[in-house]
Amino acid sequence: MKKLLLFVALSIFGTITSQNLIPCGTDEAMRREFELHPEIFQQFLEREKDLEKLDAIAFQNGYVENNQNQKSMPPVYIIPVVFHILHQYGPENISDAQIYDQMNILNEDYRKLNSDTSQTVLAFKTIAADAEIEFRLATIDPNGNCTNGIVRHVDPNTNWPNSAAAYAYTWPRNKYLNVYVVKSISSGAAGYTYLPGSTTATMDAIVILNNYVGSIGSSTPTT
Repeated sequence: MKKLLLFVALSIFGTITSQNLIPCGTDEAMRREFELHPEIFQQFLEREKDLEKLDAIAFQNGYVENNQNQKSMPPVYIIPVVFHILHQYGPENISDAQIYDQMNILNEDYRKLNSDTSQTVLAFKTIAADAEIEFRLATIDPNGNCTNGIVRHVDPNTNWPNSAAAYAYTWPRNKYLNVYVVKSISSGAAGYTYLPGSTTATMDAIVILNNYVGSIGSSTPTT
């Protein structure tokens, strides 16, 4: 689950217009977290080294599965997503339709179904591919109850303070991709998340401004 967070936050949820560029706050958030928890930073470095070694071995073996002369076919990974909308009855309380629009954009891009693939930069045309990942709004909450994957919280933290206490609603990260939708972020970022292994379980989530979700409602299409 955690490996997807950075790519979702930077590549998909940022519906950025050329007229109004707002930075991603991932680097700053991670720097602050590492300063507060140096032990997490050390674990992060060790984990990255281990993953590099495993990937190098897999590359040398041609990503062959079970020692057979046949490359493994990756499954389509289904990622359950929950949106936590923090609001005070303002425009940050975005509609379900805006979230559905974001989910459509997300899946079109990750499955290479978006209509603008013909405009892919020439250098990347031969390697652009279906990522075999699908995002779906959660249908069951952590307590086993039915849900639509959209949870609304009347909370002053819609003016996001970049603090651990603000992540009070995070569902278990091993089962859900958590997305916090807010009105403002104190650092001035459009959104951010953390690289795998760089933060605690509660803070393992995406934080994004409401006007960077989807292309309708409070948001606008990329131009």
